[in-house]
Amino acid sequence: MDSNLTTMNETNNCLFVGIDVHKKQWSVCIRTTEFEHRTFSQPAQPEVLRGYLQKNFPTYNVTCGYEAGSFGYWISEKLQSFGYKCLVLNPADIPGSDKESKQKTDHNDCRKIARELSKGEIQSIYQPDLTQQSFRNLFRQRNSLCELQRQIKCQIRSFLSFTGIEVGQQFENNVWSFRFKQWLKELPIDGNNRLTLNSMLRRLNFLYDEFILIEKQLRQYVRTNHREEYKLLNSIPGIGPIVSVAVLSELGDISRFKRIDNLCSYVGLIPNIYQSGDTTRINGLTNRCHSLLRSYFIESAWTAVRKDPELISYYKKFVGKKVAGKIIVKVARKLLVRMYYCMKYKREYKINMNNPVK
Repeated sequence: MDSNLTTMNETNNCLFVGIDVHKKQWSVCIRTTEFEHRTFSQPAQPEVLRGYLQKNFPTYNVTCGYEAGSFGYWISEKLQSFGYKCLVLNPADIPGSDKESKQKTDHNDCRKIARELSKGEIQSIYQPDLTQQSFRNLFRQRNSLCELQRQIKCQIRSFLSFTGIEVGQQFENNVWSFRFKQWLKELPIDGNNRLTLNSMLRRLNFLYDEFILIEKQLRQYVRTNHREEYKLLNSIPGIGPIVSVAVLSELGDISRFKRIDNLCSYVGLIPNIYQSGDTTRINGLTNRCHSLLRSYFIESAWTAVRKDPELISYYKKFVGKKVAGKIIVKVARKLLVRMYYCMKYKREYKINMNNPVK
C-alpha cells in the first residue's frame, strides 16, 4: 500500500475527546479530524466514556485531554489503561478566542480542548508515576502541617494582643521555645479565656507531633529509596535536607529536562519579558513557576552566599550596585544549575576555593 495513503487512513481514523472534568459530571466533546461529532454531559466515570466510544468508534485511535487541577492524574491513568492516549493539560496553555473567554461554559471548554487536540500542537504536562505521586503527597503534607502551625501561632499571638496580655521581652521573637510554651500554660488567666488558650495550645502540640512524625517518615523514605541522590544534593552549599527532599519529591527524574533552561523555566527562575518593536521590558520574575521550589531555592541562596567562596565573591561583586534581592535571585539560579549538573552526571559538588565566579 502507498505510504501516503496509509498515513491518510491513520489520520482519518483518529478521534479526539475533550473533557471538562468536575466532581459529579463531565462535559465531553468528541470530534474527528474533520468535524465535531457530539458534545454531551455524562457521569464522572471513565467507564461510561469507554462504553460510548466502544459502541460508536470501536476502530478509532482515541486521544483524550482534560485540564490539570484538583483531580490529579487518576483519570488519565484509567483512560490509558483502556488503551487511549490521554494528555493532562495546563489550562493557561490552551489557546482560545476572546469570545470563548467571554462566554465560558463547560461545553465550550471541552470543545476547545477537543479542537486543540485535533491540531496536534498542544503538549501534556509531566505525569509522575504512582510512586512519585505518593512521595510528593507525603512531602506536601509536611508543608501543609508547617503552614497550619504558623497559622495557629499567629492566632495565639493575636489572642494575647486582643486580651491585653503583654509578652515578655525575652519572648519577642519568632522562636517558640519550650520556655515560651510553658509561660503560656502558666499565664494567670481564668474562665473561658483560659479554655480558649488551652484549646489553641493543644492544637499546636498535635500539629507539632504530626509534623515531627511526617519528617521522620520522609527521611526514612529518602534514605531507603533516594540515598545517592540525597547525598549529591547535600554536597551543594546552601542546599540542606529539606530542600533536597523537596527537589526529589517535586521534580522526580531530572533527566526529563533536556536543557537547563527548561528546568529554570519550570521552577520559575527566568524573567518576565515583554518585547514589541523597539520596546523591551523585563518585569521581574515570571508568574509561571513552581512557587514552592522557587521559594526554597531563593531561601537557599541566602545560605549559599555565606558558605560558598565562589558565591560569596559573586555577591560582593554586585552588592551596593544592585538590589540585594535581585542578586539573590541570580544566585538561586546558579544553585539550580549546580543541582542540575550534579544530578545529571551523578557527581558530588566540589567547592572551588581558588577561582571565584566572574
